[in-house]
Amino acid sequence: MKHPRVLASTLAGALLGLAVPLLAPAAAQAATLNACTGTEIATYSPAMQVTAGSTTVTANGTLSCTGDSTHPSASVSFHGSGSLSCLTGGTTAGTGELHWTGTGTTTSHFTFSLALGARPTGEEVLVATGAVTSGDYNGSPITFTFTLLAGDPTACLTTGISSDAGPLTAVIGA
Repeated sequence: MKHPRVLASTLAGALLGLAVPLLAPAAAQAATLNACTGTEIATYSPAMQVTAGSTTVTANGTLSCTGDSTHPSASVSFHGSGSLSCLTGGTTAGTGELHWTGTGTTTSHFTFSLALGARPTGEEVLVATGAVTSGDYNGSPITFTFTLLAGDPTACLTTGISSDAGPLTAVIGA
């Protein structure tokens, strides 16, 4: 049998080796590369009804950005589909583009999926997350937050909601 001191020293070394990774600082979070605010208009085909159904969503908007002086503004478009209801929300996934206005920039293409849909006062607050798949900011995460203000919320019960609009924010890189 090994001497108790050698055994204790060996055991302490092994435990320290296991603990060091736990004591290391957490990896730094990705920095925000650009932050933008603006507005967007979404259309639904067919119109969203009370009962969830397959719907195609097209949205277009404009953004003013403050995080990167080489990318001061953009037009944005979204194309997606999912099972949606104007009463309970649903799921949506798709693709989109950010067409930058800065000199020497290239269009950022991204994918997205709906992460959250809340209706605090009849307005939709949606958070969509995804990643830039090509162009400027390629490989960066992207998060959009929409507040969609339906023009006639009672239309959900009759003809359905075929469009709505509201504020849009975009954060790239965080």
